[in-house]
Amino acid sequence: APLHLIRLTEERCAVYAPELFPTVNFKVRGLTFSCFWNGKVVITGIKKTSDVDGIICPTLVELELYTT
Repeated sequence: APLHLIRLTEERCAVYAPELFPTVNFKVRGLTFSCFWNGKVVITGIKKTSDVDGIICPTLVELELYTT
């Protein structure tokens, strides 16, 4: 589902510079989330499989709050 990028930027203290790259970027405990307007998310910095349950899944559930 599409994401509301402006609201996401304001509430998560994230970086959004659409003139440079059309994603909202924010970090959670060493992982970088790049969120596109269409709802796709690229996650970088994963080092352990435990990051999936401990960081990634909760963050993706939270991102559902920003769907339009």
